[in-house]
Amino acid sequence: ALAVAPADTDEFLISDAGTLKRLDASLVGSSDRIKLGSSDISSASSVTFDVFTDDYRSYEVIFDNVVQSDARYLAMQPRNSSGTISSGLYSVIQSYEDAGGAQARKDTHESNGSKFRLHQGNGPRVGSGIDEPYGSLLHMTIGDVRTSGEPFVWSLHGFNFDYDGNRNGTLTAAGTTQSNFDVYTGVIFTPSGSGTFVSGKITIYGNK
Repeated sequence: ALAVAPADTDEFLISDAGTLKRLDASLVGSSDRIKLGSSDISSASSVTFDVFTDDYRSYEVIFDNVVQSDARYLAMQPRNSSGTISSGLYSVIQSYEDAGGAQARKDTHESNGSKFRLHQGNGPRVGSGIDEPYGSLLHMTIGDVRTSGEPFVWSLHGFNFDYDGNRNGTLTAAGTTQSNFDVYTGVIFTPSGSGTFVSGKITIYGNK
């Protein structure tokens, strides 16, 4: 049995009024958006997807109920054939928060960082007497990562629970590499600092 979605060049056998015919998989349903990988998280210090290929123009990442063990924000680093990139990473985040009943807009940017920062404040967590009702719900788009000499560019929107001061709110964020322009092979997601992922699911799709 196939463990992944069929390639466009794969073929099916069908019966046309009793006559067997071959049919290209590209003609069956839509193959423009392909699931490339997912991780059902259970006590993990990181989640890595090395799935970038020349077959896709862009990528989508879905964060579903991602919860952490400590007061940390979600972070991301691009990867290339030499490993993980940890310099020249620029992030800008804008959020609208409800902090204990007081609404406020908050803007943050990080220049020449070692990791991309994906949201404001601290992420949802468990432990130390604090159990968040739900984790981060985020939708990320990553642009063309396979053209040599071009930056790694991403954008994100969603909702984040923040245990620190009950700062729950919507957010948008984006980022790019300020150096290390390359052909990228994947990404790694981590909680900033020494925390771990406790639960949730991260899924990545490729768009043709």
